[in-house]
Amino acid sequence: MSGLIARFVPQLGMQTLTQAGLVACYVLGMVVAFRFIAVCYKKGQWPDPSWFPALLLPLMGYITSQAHGPAFLRAPEQFLVFLPVMILLVMTVTYRIVLSPTRESVLPNAGMALFMAPCSHFCMTYLVTGKPFGDLLGLALFCCSTTWFMMTLWLLYSRRKLWVSAFHPSYVAFTFPSVSTATAALLASERLPQIAGLNARAWAGLLGVVTFSVVMMVFVRYFAFLRQEIAKAKKD
Repeated sequence: MSGLIARFVPQLGMQTLTQAGLVACYVLGMVVAFRFIAVCYKKGQWPDPSWFPALLLPLMGYITSQAHGPAFLRAPEQFLVFLPVMILLVMTVTYRIVLSPTRESVLPNAGMALFMAPCSHFCMTYLVTGKPFGDLLGLALFCCSTTWFMMTLWLLYSRRKLWVSAFHPSYVAFTFPSVSTATAALLASERLPQIAGLNARAWAGLLGVVTFSVVMMVFVRYFAFLRQEIAKAKKD
């Protein structure tokens, strides 16, 4: 919603409405994030990759407010507030899904693809908002994005028996995280002088082609799945 507001409402000449809508989406994102944490705490659920989408919602308000949002939503200090939260969460999830004795039970479906999401999303956000704290942080985030992407591929391959047998709605986890990873790679190849060049562009291009193919396959397969479920419901 914040993306749609930032893209279309300013064209109507309604700056006040644009800012009000972006603030409302930001507040709603914070409410969802805190509510999600409270529910998980109440149920005794430890962090896993499924936590990332809910907790990344407020950051969407930051990135979509850069062009038309109020000054406090555009402030880069917000990024520094979200960053340690992301680091703590990623480290906790990494231990649980890679190293812990119960790792096989942590999100045993295609949702494990969300493992690549936070580092890539933070890298993309930092680079698209002008690298407010310099190239070094951007380079570190890109290294994290690439590392966790590779770790996700390893997880998906090593645990392929848990998710390849049949399509499941958790396949949606392949879409947004992979798009963030490809976008982060493209931005890094353009905006980080330390790695800019032909090799970085080729890597970004490869990720872009693979991501487009994956997103389209999931899109088509999801609607086929939805059609099957509707047909089953009618029979019942």
